[in-house]
Amino acid sequence: MKQLLLALTISLFFSSVCAQNLSGPIPDNVKTYLDSTYPGWKLAEHWSSIGGNPKDYGRTFDLNYFKGDFDGNGKTDFALHIQHPDSNYKTGYARPMLVLLTTSKGFERHIINRYAEQYVYFWLHRKGEVVGAAHADTSIKLENDALSVLVEEKASTLYYFRNGEFVPFSTGD
Repeated sequence: MKQLLLALTISLFFSSVCAQNLSGPIPDNVKTYLDSTYPGWKLAEHWSSIGGNPKDYGRTFDLNYFKGDFDGNGKTDFALHIQHPDSNYKTGYARPMLVLLTTSKGFERHIINRYAEQYVYFWLHRKGEVVGAAHADTSIKLENDALSVLVEEKASTLYYFRNGEFVPFSTGD
């Protein structure tokens, strides 16, 4: 029984990691939209608050760009954590976490976080996953792909699309 549980745990871990790695290159129409909306943009850099770039620790997938079907319309949507020049911030740049929902007219933009620090990143959840709440015996089964915003190992909030907006669901301290 213990071996079966261990095998199941390992299988779930690797399937979760593989799901994170399926984004591929950013399509040209997304780049064009970002170029016109956020001149000078680039994918945000991520740094661990304990020091260093997470890529230095062997992470091989981006934590700032994912594809999924977040609104359930069958079209590919895009979640991006970018940074772009903005003099309204002390740092000289803004770092929004946003989702571009693909519609028949182009993209519908949803900003999940207006300024996310370098140690905040996305995590992709797939349709059908069951996600539990932080401090309650509550869980939800995802009707579409969804995103968590994680602050390293300190906090996490799931954002899932419902009734035209992304709804937060606390999943960690």
